[in-house]
Amino acid sequence: MGTLTEPPAGRTIFGFIGTDHPFNDRLRPLRDRIAQSTAYAQLQMREAAGLPTSVHAEIKGDIRSGSWALGRFYYSIQFPDASRPGGYYAWSLHAGSSGGTPEAVEFPRDPKLAALDRVWSSADGGEQVLRYVPLRRVTFLRPKDSNGPERIGKLKKPHRCRDGYTRLQAVAAAATDAGCTVPRPLALDPERGLFYQQKVPGAEVGSLLNRANFREFLAAIGEVHGRLGRLPIHAMPRWDRQGLLGNLWLDLDWIGFHLPEHQPLLARLGHRLHRRMATLASAPARFCHGDFACSQVLRHDAGWSVVDFDLAGIGDPYQEVAMFLVSLAYDMPLFSGSSNLLEQACACYLAGYREAAPQPLDGSTLEWYRACAEIYHLALMLKKDRHCDAACWRALERLCRLLEIH
Repeated sequence: MGTLTEPPAGRTIFGFIGTDHPFNDRLRPLRDRIAQSTAYAQLQMREAAGLPTSVHAEIKGDIRSGSWALGRFYYSIQFPDASRPGGYYAWSLHAGSSGGTPEAVEFPRDPKLAALDRVWSSADGGEQVLRYVPLRRVTFLRPKDSNGPERIGKLKKPHRCRDGYTRLQAVAAAATDAGCTVPRPLALDPERGLFYQQKVPGAEVGSLLNRANFREFLAAIGEVHGRLGRLPIHAMPRWDRQGLLGNLWLDLDWIGFHLPEHQPLLARLGHRLHRRMATLASAPARFCHGDFACSQVLRHDAGWSVVDFDLAGIGDPYQEVAMFLVSLAYDMPLFSGSSNLLEQACACYLAGYREAAPQPLDGSTLEWYRACAEIYHLALMLKKDRHCDAACWRALERLCRLLEIH
């Protein structure tokens, strides 16, 4: 999934962290090492030439003695390279919260995916990396061979691999009436943290959306999402609503820590969110995809496919719907700078969703959850080095509208 919040031109490394920021002393040597690397020079050269590149970055903080301290950090420069394993180049710099020596590695080495190098060295050729999230997972395409058709492989930490495979089994078994195609699980190698699933048809819908079709597409996506929520799946992990609320206040504090100029407004937003909690309607917990976004929805000639059920569970439909609505402004270029188009897209999606969902959604409650989702995404921009002033202001404006702050 691309990011709209920082254009390639003039890229900086966590540029919102200035010389007077509490994280600056620990971040400076990390920035220097990245900036002096061959990978960073290649990144700048490729971006200037308009060649495909991506940066996966993360900075996390821990609350220590009542204030934020720099936690885990990584910065990963990635781009296609047919001469390398998986047709992919990735150089990553990792630093832990303990303050030890940072480690730089090239794919397929990863300090948290012990089996990655071993799996890739035994691959029989042709595997193509589709997505690599350092320390977490690799998704790749395995081509058709004597053992079967094309299939998608996922490599994670072993316990997360088993968990994701089990969830996909439950979804595939129940999805005959989902109104979309979902992947079938094919094979599990729990020792190495690897599983395979069916490659389903379709192109990612985000690459297809335009001004002419977005209303039709968003209405259809809403209907697909509503039908998924009706699936009779019950043996799944349950989401923790108290965890959602705890993270909400942490996210507000995290944003204010990095952007102190917005602290007065953030305090008003937090107060309004807290005050409105007593008026929220409730909805029965039901099956939720866990990460429903346009990047997980594929369009094909016969209809729709939905992928990536690794975080599926039994949860609050308000939370799931709100996260999808808010993701449109962050993930889809068509809606990032136009509040008018964004609201049209949201209305079309909700119309389709309400046609298929098992029960109606209260509008005021949904606005509260949308505000929570905006705060989550705003904090995520800072954690993932996607911050820019324009995107931040647009998010704050949407928050003020949702919570009626003038």
